[in-house]
Amino acid sequence: MRKYLGAAVNLVSLCGALSVAISVVGCGRPQRPAPKDPVIGIEPAPLTGSLTENVRKIQSNKWAESCDRDQDAIKKELAAALDAKQAEIQKYLADSATNATDSLYKKVNVGPTYFRERFVVPAATPGWQEYRYSWKGLHVEYQAFKSKSVEQVPAKWTWLNSQIRSLIVDDLDRLDGQNMFLDKDSGPALADAIAAMDRCLERPDCEQPEFSPATGMFIASNYYYSENLDWIRSQSDLAKKRETMKTVRGYMKNDSSRYVFTPNASVRSEADGKIVLPLLAGPFGDESSRALLTKYIESIWSNPVSQLKVEWKDAGNTSGAFAFLLGESAGERAFVSWSKREITLFPGTRDRTVAHEIGHVLGFRDRYYTVWQPRGCKYLIQSSEADLMSDSNTGKVTDEEWAELRRQYAPESTEMHNNASSAAPILQGPVGVPSPLPVTISAG
Repeated sequence: MRKYLGAAVNLVSLCGALSVAISVVGCGRPQRPAPKDPVIGIEPAPLTGSLTENVRKIQSNKWAESCDRDQDAIKKELAAALDAKQAEIQKYLADSATNATDSLYKKVNVGPTYFRERFVVPAATPGWQEYRYSWKGLHVEYQAFKSKSVEQVPAKWTWLNSQIRSLIVDDLDRLDGQNMFLDKDSGPALADAIAAMDRCLERPDCEQPEFSPATGMFIASNYYYSENLDWIRSQSDLAKKRETMKTVRGYMKNDSSRYVFTPNASVRSEADGKIVLPLLAGPFGDESSRALLTKYIESIWSNPVSQLKVEWKDAGNTSGAFAFLLGESAGERAFVSWSKREITLFPGTRDRTVAHEIGHVLGFRDRYYTVWQPRGCKYLIQSSEADLMSDSNTGKVTDEEWAELRRQYAPESTEMHNNASSAAPILQGPVGVPSPLPVTISAG
């Protein structure tokens, strides 16, 4: 059924038309890897082994794209250069004294490691910002200082180390099946697509879903979905068509969790309106480390009408509390695993990053978006400097996020605070998309 001018459009017709008009990737391309589980998704973990070993994993992955392989030489060069200087980089970062070349942060010893505290938090630029990063772009930057030692240009080498580690994580996640074609505006179209799939699945004789023109454009430009739905159209067996539709619908529902708040059952509110978050200190169990983490968290998760209160729990009395863990290598991304109820920090984690990760523990998802662009073999990053959950360097907890916390954890106080904040109720994504089970993890 092909309805170009009607209320619905056939996906494959759109895919063919768009591939000519705007070179949409994926039309007729081989199927991409499926998520390991439609609910859990990708489980983040610290990088293990050398950077060179991780690059080998990327390059040997059967789902690696042609542009991945085209950049084999520069990936190996960058990984080898950083591996050769890794001991120097880690030594520089681990120096407990404030280095005169670091004008932005001071190093603070905490428990068995150290964090970095920002001297002055810069003002946030309003609106959304975009930038791109790639192996090729980082390789160009590297050319300017590759002949210099870590001692000569420590900021350059530590920056490159952090960027390459992040890039490797993004590549591994993408090749492991994470849908990295979703951006800040994908939520409503994703909700509409799920609704269209449901309407089709409710009718025993329905062979393929019909999408609105706008949703059809979204599907056609996301070959993570379009290839599967293209396969559905090519089959004559109705049972196989519908089974694949159920699978794709499961993937869409998992992806929709990217835009939805997930309540944490261990969080509670007190009579004074404070929101109480139980935590396990893990390797930061000494009094001074707990006090420092409490300061990092409560100083940011606080405003004139609301406040988050950290409640430290003993290991034998967890009450479902999330536990802090410490990874090994400086320069890696901190992350939260909901399935394991863990918050993994690394040497050199920034103070405001701790507050960002606590946002995940409370139930907020990342509000920055990493979008894969195969034509340039690069990632587009969309972020808002004003929002802590989008940019921890400059962001704050927004009025909308405070309203969401009160709605989720202290509904009896919501009306009382309505006059104190004009924030409209929000959900981090499309209304009507149910939240998944609280096992989806969030990387910060």
